[in-house]
Amino acid sequence: MENLTLQEIRLVADLRLLHSAANNLLGIIGQIKTRHSQVKVEELADPVALLVTVREVQEATDWLVGLNQHSAS
Repeated sequence: MENLTLQEIRLVADLRLLHSAANNLLGIIGQIKTRHSQVKVEELADPVALLVTVREVQEATDWLVGLNQHSAS
């Protein structure tokens, strides 16, 4: 195993946290989709908070897709 710098170790730890957080987010979304109708979610959601969340998740997804495309080439 190669010797990693402190910054590389921190990056690996952050990436593991990222994977865990993404898994948690997908689990929460799955539970909401399973337990509640889309109509009820839309009715009870804070529209401003939902809009911000959707935008932030989309930006994160776009960044991850870019990483994936770069590593695939």
